[in-house]
Formats: sequence, structure tokens, C-alpha cells
Amino acid sequence: MSTITLSTPKEALLAKIQEIAPVLQEDAAASAREGVLSVRAQQAVIDSGLLGMCVPIDMGGSGLTGLEWLEVLEEITRVDAHTGWCVMALSSHGGLFSSGLSDDGVAELFGNGVSRVAGMPAPRGKSRRVEGGVLHSGKHGFASGSSMCTHFVAGGIVHGDDGKPIIADNGLPEMLMVIVPREEVKEQGNWDVNGMEATTSIDFELGPDLFVPDHRTLSLNPWKNDFPRGATYWRIGVDALGPAGHTPCALGMAHRALQEIATLAPTRKRIDIQFPTLADQPRFQHDLVKLDAELKSARVGFHHIMAAADAEVAESGGPVAPETAHHIKQQVRVVHDVAVRCADFAYHNGGSTGFRDGHTISRLLRDLHTINTHVVVDPQVLNAAAPTVLQELQAGPATA
Repeated sequence: MSTITLSTPKEALLAKIQEIAPVLQEDAAASAREGVLSVRAQQAVIDSGLLGMCVPIDMGGSGLTGLEWLEVLEEITRVDAHTGWCVMALSSHGGLFSSGLSDDGVAELFGNGVSRVAGMPAPRGKSRRVEGGVLHSGKHGFASGSSMCTHFVAGGIVHGDDGKPIIADNGLPEMLMVIVPREEVKEQGNWDVNGMEATTSIDFELGPDLFVPDHRTLSLNPWKNDFPRGATYWRIGVDALGPAGHTPCALGMAHRALQEIATLAPTRKRIDIQFPTLADQPRFQHDLVKLDAELKSARVGFHHIMAAADAEVAESGGPVAPETAHHIKQQVRVVHDVAVRCADFAYHNGGSTGFRDGHTISRLLRDLHTINTHVVVDPQVLNAAAPTVLQELQAGPATA
């Protein structure tokens, strides 16, 4: 008697990634040149269900946990960096807003399918409370995945009628995220860059004084800790969510870079060295194996702290303690350092093959260095974590 093993939602999505991988990889170079994912790549992603993978099942999504989301995101980014980054942006917003919005907000955004929200919650705009909602004005940036979105999200500092910021109990200004339909947004279309070209991470503008109803707003500060639905992951807090979400993309790109150079090495010959191919060089072998180990170790460290953070939030309700956020960003920075070294290694050893425009190694070099400039993974996060790490180490047993 045989038994039928049904796949989990995570396994189903990983299988779907393999199904659409040929389209994403065939169109990757052209998408980068055109500065937007190809039409068929966009449709493949939308049809795959990846953009709703963190939305609860009863709302049309796959209901993944945050830790499952990190794994799936790493794999889609390994297949294609630009697609993975777009999926990261849109699916994270889907998870956050399906979990945290009011019932009316969820009904509007997810009542008839999963809305696809691009944008940047960073508080670069101004919001003023009025009856039934807020008036928002602002110029915003980095709306990754905007070519596939139905809505935009933007952040703003809440101001009073006197024009001054309203200060919350924690001593910081009150901040809100506002979600608006795409047709109410002024898209700048100015994503002309060298690296991550097809992510369409454009600038956009809202207002002046665009009315956004309360049910399409979510508090950024103070951070909401009574999310009524979805995975505990989204309660971790804004201080850690951004850095953590970028990290599986770095892992996926770095893994792909090592795969590309390992595949190229047995066929790459040079007349000025004593070994038949690059793959036969002891130095290449040594450095490849060392980088592979470093990448795997960095991945384990990152997943370990994210599992600990998820458990902490499940118990406390969230957000995580500042010390936990420091450790998350500590591991995030380590991953990005290793990932950039993987891209540099592949590019250096790829020689005249890897540096040609359109080659995967060439794109990955640009892409990894590009995401490494993001403010949420800046090396200064290690300095911010230093007091926590120092205190923990100093609390250990004294040596003779």
C-alpha cells in the first residue's frame, strides 16, 4: 500500500521556482539592459504565488512563516538576482500588511486577491491626522518591484496642526506608513543605475496633502505589537526587519556567484600558468573551498539568530529587544561581507569570460556591490552593535 506525501506550501513554492527558472534566466540579461523585468518574467512571478507567500492562506496566500520566507527568497534570488529582489520587496509588504492592518484594510487589499505593494516605508514624508485618516505629502524612493505593483507604501512623520512633529512616548516622532493605489502615485521612472537595473526601484511622489484613510495606515513608530494575524516574524520590529529581509538575497546571489565560477573553471584555460585549467590551480581550489565554508557559516549564523528572534517574539509579542536587533544586524553585515567577496572572487577568476556585459558573473558583481551600499546594511551597524557585544563578552569568566 503506497502513501501520498503532500508538499508543504514552502515545498510547493520551491518547486514553482524551478518551473519558472528557465524563463527568468533566459530573460535576465535582456531585463537588466532594459531596466525592467521582461513581461513574461513578470507574469511568471505573479502567477507563481511568490508575491503572496507570506499572506495567510485564508486570504489567498501561502501562509509561510518568516523563516520559511527567508529560505524561499534565497532560492529565487539564486535563480535571478533582480527577480529575487522584487519578490523580497513585494512579498514582505504582503506579509506585513496582511498581518497588521485593520480588518477594513485587509478587506480592501486582500479581499479580492493579493495586492502587490511596492515602495519604501522610510519616513521621508509628512502626515497630518484628519477625520477618518491622514493627509500625506512626500517624495519617496526605492520602490523595488514597482513594475508589478498595484499599490505603493510610503512613510511619514506625523505632524500636528502647528506644523511640528508629534513626539511619541518613546521620545521619537510618531511615524506612519500609508498605502495608496498606484493610480494616485506620481511615478518618477528614474531608475537609471549600474546594478539591480531590472528591479525598477524608482522614486515616487505622493500629494500634496493626499488623503489616506485610517484603514490603509500602519504605525511605524511606535511599532505595532498586537498584529492580529499572520506569522510572528512580522512583529520583530522595523529596526530588524529591513536588514534581515535583504540578507537572503545576498546569500542567494553569493551562492550563484560561486556556482558560476565553479562551472566555468574546468573550461577556463590560460597559457601563462602551469596548470591545464583554472579548476586545477591549487590556489583557486583553496580560495573556493574557503569561501564556500565562509558563506555556509555566515548563513547558519544568520538563520540561528533569526530563529531565536522569532521565538522571542512568539513569547513576548514583539518587537525584539534592542540587543537581539543588534545581533541580527551583526549577522546581516557578516553575510554581506562574505557575499561581496564571493562576487569579487568569481569576477577576478572569470577573466575575459566573466567581465563581458550580460554574463551572469558580471551582473552579480554589480548587483552585490549595489545592494551592499544600502543604508540598512551599512558597516556602521557593527559599531551600533558594539556596546551589546562588548557587554556580553565582558560578562564572561575572567582569565587568570
